[in-house]
Amino acid sequence: MKKLLVVFALAFSLISAVPAQAANPGLVPSTGQVSATVGGFSVQVYNYDTNFTWTVTSTLGTATINSIGTVTVFGLGNFPATLTITTSRAGYDNGIKSITASAIAQKVQITPVIY
Repeated sequence: MKKLLVVFALAFSLISAVPAQAANPGLVPSTGQVSATVGGFSVQVYNYDTNFTWTVTSTLGTATINSIGTVTVFGLGNFPATLTITTSRAGYDNGIKSITASAIAQKVQITPVIY
């Protein structure tokens, strides 16, 4: 029984000593110039690849990405926001890019009320 335990312990230590395979480098998003819109902004991802999962988040408002890599942020009002674009894929590191931009200022029109 002792020999069996020693062999098992040796085999287990050899198996656990094998290092995990390193991940492939991630796809870091490459973007064009930011285009400000009223209440938001948009930007094109040049290296959009459907083999990766794309996630977009914004510190303010809502961020979306479409099937050709156009990212749109809306609902900012007159405030800047930081957009974070993340790629992920099994066997690859995540790729991340952040952009801070502002919307075109919304004009507020005040209508006087006369009583």
